[in-house]
Amino acid sequence: MIGVSASDSMISDNPFLRNSQLQLNYPEFNLIKDEHYLSAFEIGMTEHLREIRDIVEQKEDPGFENTIVALELSGQIYSRVARVFFSMSSAHTNDEIRRLEQVLAPRLASHEDSIYLNQQLFLRIEKLYQARNSLQLDAESKRLLEQTYKNFQRAGAALNEADKEKLKGLNAELAALETRFSQNILDESNGLAIIVDSREELVGLSE
Repeated sequence: MIGVSASDSMISDNPFLRNSQLQLNYPEFNLIKDEHYLSAFEIGMTEHLREIRDIVEQKEDPGFENTIVALELSGQIYSRVARVFFSMSSAHTNDEIRRLEQVLAPRLASHEDSIYLNQQLFLRIEKLYQARNSLQLDAESKRLLEQTYKNFQRAGAALNEADKEKLKGLNAELAALETRFSQNILDESNGLAIIVDSREELVGLSE
């Protein structure tokens, strides 16, 4: 847990834990509060990892549906809160969001690593990738399989265990540095704003 734990009432009222009722599942910004982010991330990561375990521990041989599609459908809560949180942190942030961004950065990097560096999961994907031309997939499905394999490879899934551990440390450090850098850029941009309080200050400009 990070800092403070979310209460049961806060969790039950968390809009990220259910599908939005708005058109195209747009976020219900009128219901989202700063205190919802942390609990939603924690619950979302726990659920996401459970879904990944279900994929890798199943007895069935790797198949497109039970591996690639299941992976695509996993992490719904995690993805839901991440989309809103990082949109807000870049466009409508505040002190609490900035604090959470710094605290969460290495933890979210670790979560991503626990998926992309999962050896059992990668072996299932690799087996499908090697057999991709005989799986009778449509063009869209084959593209998804190929892109998933490339994403895992580029994330370091094929590294040995020692290099994976080194990569995890680098990813956590980069996540913290990237967060600090983006916040510094935002501060710099905000510092360049020119605020006027009266029309007289605009004398000389056209209507």
